[in-house]
Amino acid sequence: MTDMVSGAPQSIHAERPAGTRAILALHGLLAAGYLLGAGITALVAAVRSGHYEGLLSPGLDQFDDPKVYLPPVGPDSLWNPLTWIFSLTHLIAIFIRPLAAVAGLLGLLHLLRAGVRGHRRAAGWLAVGTAVSFALLAISLTPYGSQMQAWLLD
Repeated sequence: MTDMVSGAPQSIHAERPAGTRAILALHGLLAAGYLLGAGITALVAAVRSGHYEGLLSPGLDQFDDPKVYLPPVGPDSLWNPLTWIFSLTHLIAIFIRPLAAVAGLLGLLHLLRAGVRGHRRAAGWLAVGTAVSFALLAISLTPYGSQMQAWLLD
């Protein structure tokens, strides 16, 4: 796990700038959260209602209220991890625009810092994560993304 450089042990993770792991985790959680919160909710709504064409234009006319397709809330919900997962990812899907903008800007700042310091591997992963964050922002600003957002907010 360590290399000897000029007599002093160095960790193999020493090339990664501080905060890079947190930013990369934020990018991954944001992408997974949006896919679960919006994508899985729409897919479950399409399967339950039988209106698969509704995946191309989600709305109340195609599907019912999106809260119908979330796990039910009851006395045992506090201890049910699925309720927590789907509730938190539903919140991520609702607030995707500000979250993706902040994650993209943080990733861009860390990418510039990693590029200046010559951390090529970290810069590569940060470039991918930043591109994913800005892609989520761009998708949410399209008419389809706006329609999905309006349906999730109903």
